[in-house]
Amino acid sequence: VRSMQWLRDNLTKDFGRQVQLVVNDWATGGNMHQRGLRTPEAKSYNFWSQHSHGRACDFHSPILTITEIYTWLIDNESRVLAESSFRAIEDITVTKTWLHIDSRPVLNASKLLIVKP
Repeated sequence: VRSMQWLRDNLTKDFGRQVQLVVNDWATGGNMHQRGLRTPEAKSYNFWSQHSHGRACDFHSPILTITEIYTWLIDNESRVLAESSFRAIEDITVTKTWLHIDSRPVLNASKLLIVKP
């Protein structure tokens, strides 16, 4: 949660407008669910998924495009690694309508790991 708040705050500062990041919105009438922690009861549960260990979320923003956020993460990679727990993101050529980000253990990370699911 802290790293998502960190991301929101830094995107807001750098883009000069209030940024919203949407993980799950089912409670307010939306159809997004299971984009954070996935328990064994979940349809999309996979023991090896970072979601199943509480280290990942999928999200989008109604304010910024996925490409804008992805590009910001890559351009600010050293800052992301130093100031947040994020260590991996999914390749947006594969996940075009959301961004997956996670805090998987990566020893001595000097670059964000780009994952192709």
